[in-house]
Amino acid sequence: MNYQKCDSCKNYNLLTSEYLVFCNHCGKKLNNNFSDWQVRHPYQDFSQFIQQVAISSEQIEKSKSPFLRCKQKLEDIWMGNRRQLVMVSVFILLLVAITGTIFGKRMAYNIFYPKVPKAWRYTAWQENTIGRQAITISTPVKLSVHDIRLLPELRESVTYSKNYSNENNREGIDIALHLYSFKTSVINSQDAIVNSPADPLGLLKHSPGVSNLTVRIQRVAQADIPGYLEEGTYRFNGAITLAYRHLVLIREQDMWQVNLVFRADDELASVVADRVLRSIKIK
Repeated sequence: MNYQKCDSCKNYNLLTSEYLVFCNHCGKKLNNNFSDWQVRHPYQDFSQFIQQVAISSEQIEKSKSPFLRCKQKLEDIWMGNRRQLVMVSVFILLLVAITGTIFGKRMAYNIFYPKVPKAWRYTAWQENTIGRQAITISTPVKLSVHDIRLLPELRESVTYSKNYSNENNREGIDIALHLYSFKTSVINSQDAIVNSPADPLGLLKHSPGVSNLTVRIQRVAQADIPGYLEEGTYRFNGAITLAYRHLVLIREQDMWQVNLVFRADDELASVVADRVLRSIKIK
């Protein structure tokens, strides 16, 4: 088939006779229609006009970008197999609807909570000394200031607070560091910590989506500073089991918290968490 291109709207008009004068799309006169062309070439006929002026469908196809050619092929496939494609699409949608609640949520959380990279076992970590109550900690990821509003229960008793965390929450482990200075010395006992509004375990218990929480608390000393290690697992939104470790250290009015969260089925993440906690030094 042969066409004549409109210079105004770039539409290709199917050339079936010598009487095509106006564009079928925009209605404007074609600049090089057969009537005008024949005035300039009085001894030539319509067949010669087609040879010299018309554009073949093959030429049009070659002039298209690869994207447009692909799009056209897809449209042709759709038009030729529309019924079969509709049936396949309906089947896929039904399959997704049936299995989505079972597997979809789990797949999504596997993406948002990946396992830690194996390279962390061998690569050099970053050592950071941060905070007014200087704490040194080694981590496989960069920690940045991420201040949050104090809870109302802490605003009267806390004189200083600072928060740090890794910026990318898809690195296989969440590391959060919270520093507090209180007006008076903090009672360093398990009951006092568990009942404190600053206790990370208490905040975790009341977080939305948390269920099947397991808890183990033991007294520890890190960098010659006494405190507590809270650890366990929990189910998040019924889709994935996460492990947590909260190290809470207390010296007089100062409190340091290092909170770690990672996938419970990631053995390397557990090794990484242990290494982070062992690296802590406080002046």
